[in-house]
Amino acid sequence: MDGVNYEQYCKNILVDAGWEVEDTLTSGDQEVDLIASIEDVRVCIQCKCFVKTVGNKAVHEVAAGMIHGKGTHAVVVAKSGFTKSAKSLAT
Repeated sequence: MDGVNYEQYCKNILVDAGWEVEDTLTSGDQEVDLIASIEDVRVCIQCKCFVKTVGNKAVHEVAAGMIHGKGTHAVVVAKSGFTKSAKSLAT
């Protein structure tokens, strides 16, 4: 599965769960791939379809993207998991 397919996979899970989901632009998206909303919650999501674990960079990027996207929460979704450092930073 490539990155675009992974984003759509994540989007479909959210839509099936009752979320309203916006796709962002492929380029210039400020590292936010999806914006999911339900009630007064607006989650900026970065989807990572990597073979290796995801590091701090993704956490930094989605935090900045959340501000730009006027989100209430930021999430990085990664099928390969996260480094210890990324988990610590996200906490």
